[in-house]
Amino acid sequence: MVGVLLLENVDMKHLVTTLLVLVIITGCNTYKTIGFEEFKKDKRYELELANGQAVDGRYHRTVGDSVYLTVNASEVAFPKQQIVRIRRKKISTLSVVGGFALATAGIIAFIDYADKDQTVLDTVRE
Repeated sequence: MVGVLLLENVDMKHLVTTLLVLVIITGCNTYKTIGFEEFKKDKRYELELANGQAVDGRYHRTVGDSVYLTVNASEVAFPKQQIVRIRRKKISTLSVVGGFALATAGIIAFIDYADKDQTVLDTVRE
């Protein structure tokens, strides 16, 4: 009942726009915290350093007490004792597909309802 009352006053364009903005804000990346032994060559990682800085780059190698990442086309060494957290950066297929589907639905809704003054509930009833 409450859901129907909420949809009664919602414009379709505003609903689609809001959902699209939410997908964009959440982004398409996911992160998994890992340990030093889980590095894989040429994969993307985000290192959180002891000074609070976050560095994003591709893992190259580990030599002694240093981890080497390629950051902005330069190989940079990071001492292991300065690394607070390591996160594996992956692209979320679900977010990409969901975002694409939502963007497509939004474009269709904007085109289809551009001249109409309908609410979401009116659209569902049709």
